[in-house]
Amino acid sequence: MNREHLSIILPVLGKLLYSYPTRDFLAKTREAQLFGDIPYISGSEAFAEGQKLLEEWETSDGAYDACISDYQDLFVGVRDRVKVPIWESFFTAPEPMMFTDSTLKARLWYDRYGMEIKNIRHEPDDHMGIELMFLAYLLDKDPENAEKFFSDRIAPWYAKLFECMASNAVTPLYRGLALLLYAICEDFDKAVAAKAR
Repeated sequence: MNREHLSIILPVLGKLLYSYPTRDFLAKTREAQLFGDIPYISGSEAFAEGQKLLEEWETSDGAYDACISDYQDLFVGVRDRVKVPIWESFFTAPEPMMFTDSTLKARLWYDRYGMEIKNIRHEPDDHMGIELMFLAYLLDKDPENAEKFFSDRIAPWYAKLFECMASNAVTPLYRGLALLLYAICEDFDKAVAAKAR
């Protein structure tokens, strides 16, 4: 696994997962042509399929309205029904709810490094997009603690989240993002486990 490149690509992928997809945001992402030459190598079929879907999206007309609708359906929900809860607490708490112990534990990690979350107290800090961006920060600044953060905060739930996202997403953008992130997290998970042996 080529970790040095993760600190470059995880902030982009985390932001794509975290940010509401306005037409302007999607247009800038598409125009940047990020996905054809991702500086990361994975032998995973999920990675190859995810990259192919993301390349397909960025070389198309962008289907902005479809992407916005897909994001809404996946993460915001209709009539309070969210298809893909994007917060750690939904996957790791005894009962699925927001602002649980995992939210506080994530916040303690961010506070330790002086990272302030934009929507603190309005949105749970255990959003996967935020956790991925923070992991990238740690990979650059404190690699040993990056492994601990991943093991404690991301490893217990990434597979369920990205499998759920991949099976519910209808656009190449969000299905591709789910597959790509699943593969990256799986690679990281295996590397951490191998190092612990």
